[in-house]
Amino acid sequence: SDTEDPYIPYDPDDYDNSYDPDGPDPDTPDVDEPNNNENLMETPDENTVLNARIVFRDGNSYGLMDNSGNIVFGPIQCDGLEAFSKNGLAKVNIGKCGLVNTQGEWVIEPKYDDIEDFTVNGVALAKYNGGWGIINENDEWVVEPMYDHATGFNDKGISPVKFGSKWGYIDEEGKWVIEPRYDYATSLTEDLNKVVLDDKLGYVNANGEEVVAPKYDHTSKLSNGLIEVKLGGKYG
Repeated sequence: SDTEDPYIPYDPDDYDNSYDPDGPDPDTPDVDEPNNNENLMETPDENTVLNARIVFRDGNSYGLMDNSGNIVFGPIQCDGLEAFSKNGLAKVNIGKCGLVNTQGEWVIEPKYDDIEDFTVNGVALAKYNGGWGIINENDEWVVEPMYDHATGFNDKGISPVKFGSKWGYIDEEGKWVIEPRYDYATSLTEDLNKVVLDDKLGYVNANGEEVVAPKYDHTSKLSNGLIEVKLGGKYG
């Protein structure tokens, strides 16, 4: 069946990209606490920890459980915890954000307003003093904080960023793939990703190439890979 994909305008500055400790984890069931203390695993292997997706809260502490309710990480005292990424790091918020390994050791010290996952090339977007930049695995700036907003690199190393009042796309070195010219640009997680310019809609592919110029009043992705568009009151 056809999948409706309407554009709903909003101000991305109002969107908090960090984990909300008082809300459910978006990718996992809403679990407040482990079943009981008997479910504590003494020495869970690393793969068990990496595959645990359930974040639980115990007072002022957070930890991770597997699907059987076994505690496999923590709990550690913090304001928020995310599940581990494939690179073996998890974001922890203690008022500031950093990254820990599966042993709970700080790999990136908690000094950032927010931080995204590292790419396979060892760089990550990080927010510091209100601005986003790019750091390496040695916690050194590759690109000093200069962007107003960022949403994270895709598997091709491209991220949308807001620079001033416009959005564009950068690579892992901070070079512009598409200069900032859109009113809004979505993350490049699919083959076709929506961009907005003057209330008109278009699409950019996963390589950061504009494949459909933003000129349509409405668009919907169809199940056969085509896009239904509306232009001047007509659909096609």
